[in-house]
Amino acid sequence: MLGDLLAVTLLIFLSGEAGSPYSSLYLVVIAYATLVAGKNFGVAATAISTIFYVGMIDLAIFDLIPFGLINTRIGAMNFRSAVVVLGFITVSYLSATFIRPAVAVSPGAGGKERLPCRSSRVQR
Repeated sequence: MLGDLLAVTLLIFLSGEAGSPYSSLYLVVIAYATLVAGKNFGVAATAISTIFYVGMIDLAIFDLIPFGLINTRIGAMNFRSAVVVLGFITVSYLSATFIRPAVAVSPGAGGKERLPCRSSRVQR
């Protein structure tokens, strides 16, 4: 997971612009981490993605790293960063809440498989 996030960050840096379309790859890594490894890894991927993306933008704003086309108005870049981070959090929440990881269940009576149920009102 960390290697994937570093690769996405490097790809955005090499593309040379803050509005790179490659920033959407963070969402793929966050969703993948949540679905494969669970909610805790999804939250970790969200936090690390936020640190990498916002850190790269902030380093570029203060001219600490060479970064191509960047809007030097701090307010505009902070707004863009906030929107991107909100996307990170939204994808993490949605993938953790609405998509359950596949669970191997042995066939029940009648050859039907039982799926895990979150509701406590369902009688078994």
